[in-house]
Amino acid sequence: KSIPTMISLIAFSLIHVPINIPAFAISTNVEADFNAELVAHGYSNAFAGLFCGLQNYMTYATSLLYAKAGGEGKGSSIAISIGTAAFFFVGPSIASYIPRCMAGTLLLHIGIDLFLEGVCDSYGNFDWLEYGGIWFITIIMTIYGMTAALLAGIASALSVYAAQSVSYQNPVRRTMTARSLRSSSWNRPTEAASILDSNEIGRKKILIIQLQGHLFFGNVAQLTDNIKATLEQKKGTPAEPWIVRIF
Repeated sequence: KSIPTMISLIAFSLIHVPINIPAFAISTNVEADFNAELVAHGYSNAFAGLFCGLQNYMTYATSLLYAKAGGEGKGSSIAISIGTAAFFFVGPSIASYIPRCMAGTLLLHIGIDLFLEGVCDSYGNFDWLEYGGIWFITIIMTIYGMTAALLAGIASALSVYAAQSVSYQNPVRRTMTARSLRSSSWNRPTEAASILDSNEIGRKKILIIQLQGHLFFGNVAQLTDNIKATLEQKKGTPAEPWIVRIF
């Protein structure tokens, strides 16, 4: 009877890493190491299972509150871990001495902060379809709860992805040489200008590939084939590039 619950807990833990870690990294301007995070989550849950402990996963709201409060470094993280372990044993006995308004104020602060970050601060950073998906998830979560919002988020992400993929089926927008791009330096020396304008060693030997839309497993092969075909076509000719730049 507990197998479905165990499977749900495993899936829930796996979902938290790819969703919460990038969001937390963006909010704190810190580059995250996914390999280290996955290994850490794996070890923590393995030890928790061996010693009959609780499920471990990264929560975005409390982690962001901890970061904004000045928590950083291994020392503060170890102190939080020791404090959490201590409250696991003595928490029920001292919970009656903590005012209920403190817990309510904390939840209210986190809720308002997350709403402002997700709905207000994101305005203008997404197109109308993506921003509509944010509001759709917010409304569903408010009315029906977390589980329904998770399903709504999956449906919204798939719909937005499908709509954007249909708009740009070919990931390559255009291919050109660097000669077609204007330089930001107007007062360039004559020798430097002659090198850049040379057909043998100048900007003509730099191939620019401009992309559009989103890259995923369905069109990345098309991008690779396009680049290979372009390089094969220019191979052995005066236009054969030395440098390929993709953006």
